[in-house]
Amino acid sequence: MLRTYNLILLQAAKDLSKELRKSQTKAEKLFWENVRKKRLRGLKFYRQIPIFYEMDNSESFIVAAFANLRK
Repeated sequence: MLRTYNLILLQAAKDLSKELRKSQTKAEKLFWENVRKKRLRGLKFYRQIPIFYEMDNSESFIVAAFANLRK
């Protein structure tokens, strides 16, 4: 996963992620009620995670609805 040093792109990703968390659907709310606090097999999930990528010398991002970030 690419890290970005573009502060404008980083702020746009943060703002979009925050807005998506605020405006969740009923299905997303139900999902999070069931997986928060490691209720699903002890796994920690994160929601609305921006994933940065570079293509054709242009940096951009997508927002993953949820992710389990194992290290």
